[in-house]
Amino acid sequence: MNNLYLLFGEERFLIKRKLAEILNQHPGAEIVTLEEPKTAELIEKITTPSLFNPQRVFMVSNYPLFSGEEEIMTLLTNLPAGVILIFDSPPDLDRRKKIFKIIEEKGEVVECRSIPEWQEEELIAGVAALAGELGKTINRSGAELLIEFTGRNLGLLHSELEKLAVYIKDRQEIKEEDIRLLSPRIGVDAYSLSGALLRRDQKGALASLRHLLNDREDPVGLLGLLAVEFRTLYKTKLLKKRGLNQYQISQQIKSSPYFISKILGAVDRFGEEELESDLKLLYQTDLRLKSGFDSRVELELLVTELSGAKR
Repeated sequence: MNNLYLLFGEERFLIKRKLAEILNQHPGAEIVTLEEPKTAELIEKITTPSLFNPQRVFMVSNYPLFSGEEEIMTLLTNLPAGVILIFDSPPDLDRRKKIFKIIEEKGEVVECRSIPEWQEEELIAGVAALAGELGKTINRSGAELLIEFTGRNLGLLHSELEKLAVYIKDRQEIKEEDIRLLSPRIGVDAYSLSGALLRRDQKGALASLRHLLNDREDPVGLLGLLAVEFRTLYKTKLLKKRGLNQYQISQQIKSSPYFISKILGAVDRFGEEELESDLKLLYQTDLRLKSGFDSRVELELLVTELSGAKR
């Protein structure tokens, strides 16, 4: 059983579930919560034996784990007996750092990412599974409608399903009319941004981007999502030009037919040379972000260019 964990990612619902799973494995342990501790404080608390409980779970939030503290790396390689140490979403996470590799070797690294749009089948199955946990069922069209109304955040989807489960009482199936009645269209997620870009809705794309950045969405993660989408858009355009249909294209580029159908609806809005230029622009923006340029400025310039008038 592991005694060292690193949990991170934009899907807080999955992080909370993993935390609950870890705590359930240590039912009698003392729980110690530390928010933004200094390194000296963290080391002292972990290395000082408890007088009351031989087993302690330390849940550490917002600790700058990747600042290169040699003392903390030494501690991680030799945690005291009975200590379970969990780092929850440390800022400035860097997979290249030695400390990341130490945790991979000594413990467990868990990335809790949102399910991307090109894995729509997985998200629909996830909604059905969440409904099942509540003792309810939901069919495919109902799941798609709930995702359309609520977004792709699993925590929000789960909250809406809980509300719907209470509303329908003893009835087993959550129906589309229940969703239309109780689930307002809420929130902005990264796929609102990508959808606006595919429509060439510059105003909507910039509004979505600013909303996401104000909500502290990871700029590099957003850029990665856009890069995948525009690479898929470019490949789809080339394959469509060769006469392939939706299902043949999805097999060629290993993406869901649902996602490809959305991409096919947008390919005629973008020229081939324009998409080649867009991919270069995405690469250049990635380099600029990694070189320390202002992420908000760079992403706003990028989105303005990607969603502008056809070039």
